[in-house]
Amino acid sequence: MAPAGFGKRCVPDQPPLRPGTYAHLPKREAYLAHYIDRLPEGAAMGVKALSQTTRYGQMAVGSALRYLKGEGHLFMHRGPLCEGSTMWVTRTFWSRIPRSQTWWDAFVNGGAAAGSWAEDAPVLVAEEAEEAEETEEAEVEEAGAAPVVAELKAELKAELKAELKAQLKARPEAEPKTQPKTQPAPLPQPLVHPYGRPTPAPKRPSRAYTALAGLGLADPRMCLSAADCAELEPLAEEWFARNVSEQQFIAAITGGLPHDGVHSPLGLARRRLTAKLPPLLARSPEPATQPARRRLIECTNCARPGTPEAFHNGLCRTCRGDGTPTPWGTTTADTVHTHAARIRRDMRDRKAERQHSAHP
Repeated sequence: MAPAGFGKRCVPDQPPLRPGTYAHLPKREAYLAHYIDRLPEGAAMGVKALSQTTRYGQMAVGSALRYLKGEGHLFMHRGPLCEGSTMWVTRTFWSRIPRSQTWWDAFVNGGAAAGSWAEDAPVLVAEEAEEAEETEEAEVEEAGAAPVVAELKAELKAELKAELKAQLKARPEAEPKTQPKTQPAPLPQPLVHPYGRPTPAPKRPSRAYTALAGLGLADPRMCLSAADCAELEPLAEEWFARNVSEQQFIAAITGGLPHDGVHSPLGLARRRLTAKLPPLLARSPEPATQPARRRLIECTNCARPGTPEAFHNGLCRTCRGDGTPTPWGTTTADTVHTHAARIRRDMRDRKAERQHSAHP
């Protein structure tokens, strides 16, 4: 299996696998497509891994994977491992039917392309048409025996009707059953106190009360009762009014407890809530919009990364012949030599100053 973030991933809305699913591919590519289709989710999809478990070498496997990319069965793109992560991974997606570049772009951007799988699978639709044609031919062959079958069905139907009438005549008349009257469901009665006073509905616990009750889960030595939480709730609300999170609150109250146990969790919690009260800080403004998700797609021919807008049918501008490759930098050799000479001159001047200060 591949490491986390890598490996095979199947796209949703997959049709069932049939013998002619990959009949439109050449022999080598069809063999490799059947093999990849049987791999589990998360299986390694590298050239070396596939060449070690198939009958083709690395060069042949690499050529077959590029062909499958061009046909729309295989799609690879680069992106962060998760939201906010600096580690980039290459994700590999597999589809049993060829997908267009428009469909892949919509799928990568977080949505699913419109339409069913049959719209992108002309081979499978043709196979279904052939099966329907064969079924129709079989029905035509059986049409010769239709009159005999219809006559037998009519005779059997008449016999069943006569037998049913005889049974109904022999059965005594049954008294009509009276439907029991259904009583309406009683309305829910309000809660009443045992001594006649109405019982108030339970209130939802506040954020401070929930945090105090969670101290015992963080450290059993600080387990508080319901009465203790209600008594300390006003002090805890002052903490949350100063933009303190639940994690910071629990860490401040349960941190550095004595090893020999806590004699009075209520007294210790009251003292720490008063003594460790944090200063009042202004809440940092939250970003208005979420940052855009970064994604890169590799060219099918030269494996050059780029944005999805720069590709057409899986090819970059250079492989399509629409332009020259973008230079990685515009710095000339003369500029580099000039900067290097200035840096050497500054280093010599600093060295001379240090020697002069050391030996005046």
